[in-house]
Amino acid sequence: MTVAEYERKFSDLSRFAHHLVDTEVKKSRRFRNGLRPEIRNVLSGQGLATLAETYERAEEVAASLAMDVPKQREEQKSTVGKTNISLRLERPT
Repeated sequence: MTVAEYERKFSDLSRFAHHLVDTEVKKSRRFRNGLRPEIRNVLSGQGLATLAETYERAEEVAASLAMDVPKQREEQKSTVGKTNISLRLERPT
């Protein structure tokens, strides 16, 4: 699920639990806690006070992570087919 899809779902569902998201700080915290761990970890400790700030920053982080994926795949491709040879020396018996 993308950050935008999650934000839409979060907004729709928050109508049913208004007491859990009745302030901007609560909305921001709840939204952040529902994000994928790799995004949530980057956002933790940034002091984002509103849902809009948190959403915007989460989109930036998700985009950055998506840019890193092709790099990782390219690195994996460059090692495919290369053999890692290790020699094991046996002691004479």
